[in-house]
Amino acid sequence: MLARLVPRHALARLVRRSGIAQDALVLAQRVLVARQRVGALGVVLDDRGRVLLAEHVFRPRYPWGLPGGWLKRHEHPARGVERELHEETGLDVEVVQLLLAEPHGPHSGRGTAPGLSIVYRCRVRPDGAPVPVAWELLGVAWFTSAEAMPLLRRFEQEALRLALASAGFATGTATTAGSATPATGS
Repeated sequence: MLARLVPRHALARLVRRSGIAQDALVLAQRVLVARQRVGALGVVLDDRGRVLLAEHVFRPRYPWGLPGGWLKRHEHPARGVERELHEETGLDVEVVQLLLAEPHGPHSGRGTAPGLSIVYRCRVRPDGAPVPVAWELLGVAWFTSAEAMPLLRRFEQEALRLALASAGFATGTATTAGSATPATGS
């Protein structure tokens, strides 16, 4: 409801700047989301080997990362990543391949509640142009692999390497000219 009353970017920036607001939202998420949280992320590559990244409000150390989110109860992970990418970016994607899964939580060094992260390689269905739709995103953009790697967490870096290799792009050989391209101008 609040997201409808306050412009999306203003609310997102307010949450990012306010440690108390971030802590409150994390606590609310832990209470409302299933005990064993499963996150589904998507590596979306374009025909030049660039990867779609999202600038996340709730990731202060690594704001840019793979788009995705938490699965709903009884939701298949592949359907969940398709849903999350549509909700976050407006893109209709289809899952191509399961790439990687990793536990997260207090004992994994990631400092989150216990759960599992799953990453899929996805392809955009025809006529898709991504734009940030979800209020928890500040932006989405296409990045070359060389530009994306330093922005990503180790787990996401490994997923991107696997996706590039399985799609026939060698890491670092995807189009490297220019800088990040806003997703709306891809």
